[in-house]
Amino acid sequence: MDIDWIDLYGYKCRYRHAKSSKPVLVFLPGSMQTIENCDDIFSKLSKDFCIYQLEVPGISESDYLPEEKDFRFLGRCVEKFCESLSLDCISLLGFSYGALVSYGFMLESQRVKCAALGGACRRLNESATSDILDAYKHKKDKQAFAQFVTESWMPENTGRSKAIKRAVVSAIRKMSDDMLDKYLANTKRIIINEQNEHNTQPTLLFCGDRDAMISQQEVTEWSTYFLDAKVHFIKNCGHLFHIEARGEVVELTRDYFLSQGDDWKGFSLVGTSISDPTNERVEIGGGR
Repeated sequence: MDIDWIDLYGYKCRYRHAKSSKPVLVFLPGSMQTIENCDDIFSKLSKDFCIYQLEVPGISESDYLPEEKDFRFLGRCVEKFCESLSLDCISLLGFSYGALVSYGFMLESQRVKCAALGGACRRLNESATSDILDAYKHKKDKQAFAQFVTESWMPENTGRSKAIKRAVVSAIRKMSDDMLDKYLANTKRIIINEQNEHNTQPTLLFCGDRDAMISQQEVTEWSTYFLDAKVHFIKNCGHLFHIEARGEVVELTRDYFLSQGDDWKGFSLVGTSISDPTNERVEIGGGR
């Protein structure tokens, strides 16, 4: 497994890969996930895939991305990444914030054979939006911010909730000011985006059945925007499914990708146009 850097439209971004002759999988993690804390998932999926994990602009060690840049811009960054590395036919895995980046990419690219998007929906409900805005009140106090995140976004009644909350609080308290600024900008980006466009790629949508951020109804509603969608809910699990149910998530997504087979004939983009962000101003909107 090797870690490299790549320039994506002026933003320096970090990625790692486990190259092989197996089917290509591009993995876009959540806003607080990093190359370092996704080792287990990355290692397990590398047994069946030639896997690339990309930290898009605004994630971890990659350059800060202003909150006015939308998910379509980030989708173009992923398209640029795949183009630069000659990744022509891929499976796509996105977690939470990374699922929204993935969807922006799916609207910009003809490279995606199939996708699995976890912990996301078409738009945030008013309660979740209010929680995100309230988080900004604590951005100068990491302890208060960590407490707010765990109390607002993590349910009490999942199997490992206490241990996970302690881990989340510890991680936030250790964040540099630069990392916290990135996370808050990414969080704000979610509010100003709404996924209203359709696409035809086969897609698995999944989340925990006790997710405090999004509901099963919202995920099911988003599935109607896909021509070929499956929906799965992980039992007794909150928003941090990659920690609470890591083994199930790996098995679920791996089996879904492998079930799609090798007979890929491409797809058609529905209601979208592809453009180069270096030649036009990227506006807010066009995402979730």
